[in-house]
Amino acid sequence: MKVFNIECPKFGYESSNKPFITAYIHDQFVNKPVSDEYPAMIICPGGGYRMLSERNQEPVALALLSEGYQVFVLNYSLINPDET
Repeated sequence: MKVFNIECPKFGYESSNKPFITAYIHDQFVNKPVSDEYPAMIICPGGGYRMLSERNQEPVALALLSEGYQVFVLNYSLINPDET
């Protein structure tokens, strides 16, 4: 399994509040003649305007990964914390 973050375009967000995607990807083995294909799932965690629920992120992503999905968790915010 590989885990890495992908930055999203700024779209007017402050750098401290910039959305990003955490990717949970299955390993591909170099010596395999054919690469595996996995369906993908995007998780948009719940929470509220000021925070995202931690229990809707990595635990759900790892459960889906174990079921054979490539998983992407969108970390987003609906407000700019500098404006509150």
